[in-house]
Amino acid sequence: MHNSQSSYIIDIINPASVTIDYQAIMNGSSQSSGNTVGETVNEWITFGITSPAPFYSISGKVYHDANANGTLDSGETGLGGVTVKLTDCNGTTKNTTTTASDGSYSFNLGTSLPSTALCVVEPNNLPNYLFDTTPNTIKLALSNTQYSYPNNNFGDSTISPLTLNKYQAANDCNITNLTTLTYSKQPISLTKEQRGQCIAYRIEAVNTGSTALTNVVINDPLMNDAQRVNKLYTQSAQPTLCGSDNTSSSTCDTKKASYNTDEQGVTTITTSGFGLPGSGNNKSANLYFNTKYQIK
Repeated sequence: MHNSQSSYIIDIINPASVTIDYQAIMNGSSQSSGNTVGETVNEWITFGITSPAPFYSISGKVYHDANANGTLDSGETGLGGVTVKLTDCNGTTKNTTTTASDGSYSFNLGTSLPSTALCVVEPNNLPNYLFDTTPNTIKLALSNTQYSYPNNNFGDSTISPLTLNKYQAANDCNITNLTTLTYSKQPISLTKEQRGQCIAYRIEAVNTGSTALTNVVINDPLMNDAQRVNKLYTQSAQPTLCGSDNTSSSTCDTKKASYNTDEQGVTTITTSGFGLPGSGNNKSANLYFNTKYQIK
């Protein structure tokens, strides 16, 4: 068969690189002490590389955030059976899927970019994982040059991302700035000889997750017992809330803390609703108030 009539096809899909080694076959050559007779070789090499258009994809995982820190840590397991939606960020659902047993999900967007902005939404949590530690909506800015959008993860937890810590500090009742005291978690017991002393409290609210918390309210009733009566002391310092709504810890407002005494004589200190951001340096707020015990 003449070379001009022979053919072959090399079909490669999405190669990283292609190298072809070719060796001609010489027919009818001979060697002698005289002239060398051979043939001239003409070859036509034709090959094609098949490269289908790449498709755009969005993927991620819904996981049990065991420590409620808003991060997918090593050893944290995925949650299967969770609904995840793909929307246009304006409320219109474009696609819906359910996570696999390992918590993974993906959306194949095809070879054409459908929009310059899409949102991935986790609309509902599983019944046993009611607390969100990450935002329920992730907005993606798509680009023609980027095809894969991984690690769009949603953290759900059995632990509330809101943590409350209570500290106390003994004082002589003349303190005018409650934030300057040194507070401790260790309990303080006042004897009859110390009945003129006061105990100030600092209740710290901390957002341990990465989702902003809104309308957080702290209520603390001053309970009495058979030996002591716990009274709110406001002669030198009013209850105050510091560091709320993404402000620094030194930003305090007495208007955000109030108190009320019921018919049984129990006084409850209450804050107005405030927010705690999911990121940054201002993820905590502190309620300060002073009390004075009366020993029966």
